[in-house]
Amino acid sequence: MNKLGITTIAILVVLAMLQTAVAGEPDNGMHGKTIIPGLQNGLITPTGGNQIGYYEHAFIWDNITGMNDLGTLPGGSNSRAIDINDKGLITGQSDNATGYWHAVVWRKVGEGYVPTDLGTLPGGSYSYAYSANNIGQITGQSDNAMGYIHAVVWRKVGAVIVPTDLGTLPGGSWSDAYGINDLGLVTGFSDNAMGYIHAVVWKKVGAVIVPTDLGTLPGGSYSGAYGINDQGLIAGYSDIATGYNRAVVWRKVGAVIVPTDLGTLPGGTSSTAIGINDMGQVVGYSEFYT
Repeated sequence: MNKLGITTIAILVVLAMLQTAVAGEPDNGMHGKTIIPGLQNGLITPTGGNQIGYYEHAFIWDNITGMNDLGTLPGGSNSRAIDINDKGLITGQSDNATGYWHAVVWRKVGEGYVPTDLGTLPGGSYSYAYSANNIGQITGQSDNAMGYIHAVVWRKVGAVIVPTDLGTLPGGSWSDAYGINDLGLVTGFSDNAMGYIHAVVWKKVGAVIVPTDLGTLPGGSYSGAYGINDQGLIAGYSDIATGYNRAVVWRKVGAVIVPTDLGTLPGGTSSTAIGINDMGQVVGYSEFYT
């Protein structure tokens, strides 16, 4: 995730995230796949309250004007804001007139905010946007014409914002891009030829964006990457030989990117690292089972 600068006008954006399996349960790592609650195949499924008449709107809050409704795409009823960069660019998603969710970027125009539909990969029907760096590059996911979900980075090309399919690890079919730093390094997840989800960092090499498998902790089989700072330190998680998750920071040592196990809180069984800033401070959560 990009760094959220805390200015004199403190801005708050809500990120809701659900994981698909009980943490620590040994599997192929699919519980590392981030899912936005209530979204199934790009369509809204209410997450709370009476399903009849249920809707939700993205908001931005500051200490001058309070909470402000960001609205939806034309014809839509629902929206969610996920991230905001230091320049006030807001990313998230909104359903449209067809009922499908599309990745959205909100920009301030005058006294209000205007949503822009970021669209999908060619042939796709839905997309989600997660993080934005301070250059305006945006990460997320979209389905493609084959129905597979692929990691995406949106970049402005002239006057148009264009999605780029980041692909997958060799032999994989699914990927998701989550974090991005101001150097354009992208972090996320991909399955591999064995069907396991691994943490990935995408880097532009010449004219091509190449995924690097970050691997796992010793004895592990799956991992995932969330945040990245401008020094290239990456926060995420990996399972270990016991099947439980551990918060991880990956850092480059010589020519190799090496994971460090951050452990858990005292008495904890699992942990996950989500964000990291340029001071190297890491945030996440530790889980307990009683």
